[in-house]
Amino acid sequence: MEQVNLEQLLIQYIAGVKDKENSQSELSRFIRWCGRQREVESLEANEVAAYAQFAAGASADGQRHLEPVRGLLAFAYKEGILSRNLVSNVRVSRGRGRRKEAVKSAQTQEVTLTPEGLKQVQERLAFLREERLRTIEDIRKAAADKDFRENAPLDAARERMGHLDSRIRELESLQRVATQARPKEAPREMSIAALGRRVVVRNVATGLQQSYQLVAAPEANPMGGKLSITSPVGKALLNRRVGEEVSVPTPRGTEAFFIVEVQQ
Repeated sequence: MEQVNLEQLLIQYIAGVKDKENSQSELSRFIRWCGRQREVESLEANEVAAYAQFAAGASADGQRHLEPVRGLLAFAYKEGILSRNLVSNVRVSRGRGRRKEAVKSAQTQEVTLTPEGLKQVQERLAFLREERLRTIEDIRKAAADKDFRENAPLDAARERMGHLDSRIRELESLQRVATQARPKEAPREMSIAALGRRVVVRNVATGLQQSYQLVAAPEANPMGGKLSITSPVGKALLNRRVGEEVSVPTPRGTEAFFIVEVQQ
């Protein structure tokens, strides 16, 4: 099946929605968070859950606020556009503990992102900075209510601001080390598996053939065909040539993969 991106999914879904105006507003925010050109199949459960926590802060009734996103994901799963049902991840956690991030603000190690990955980071930052300005205005309006004892909108806006500031710092840190990094030039020989290149491998035992793009850890998305070079398989494939066989230790035992092709 041809891959569908989030913008295309939104167009398909919104055509059958009754309350188009309210739904489209929330859904537009969701696809901007994830990236308009992102393939739907590449969505991860953790980023859907992270968006739920972020978006719910804009409303005292967070669960209802997220209904349009649940509807969109349910539609994608029903139509076979998305192979996993991610609806259960669109929920608001009762706890206030900070979720674990793939990108940490304390990160200082140089990271090499693909052009696509760096673009996604830049788009996410632009979105979050716009949302921060809107949230500042929400705080100003909520603070105009002098009764702070039961001012739920003010509390929600402040909590949301804290989450936004945290995410902005993390992504700015990632962008900074990524743009300052000076990675070694990729091997000129195109048969060598290197960062950013797509590698086609065949499982020696099962004959199953798969294709992965080798990327840095922050960009990894196995379901979307992006494999971290720090993962067991990615580490084994890095700098190996077409025609070579690599062994990878897994919980099920050692698996062997044959490198069929390396693509630019």
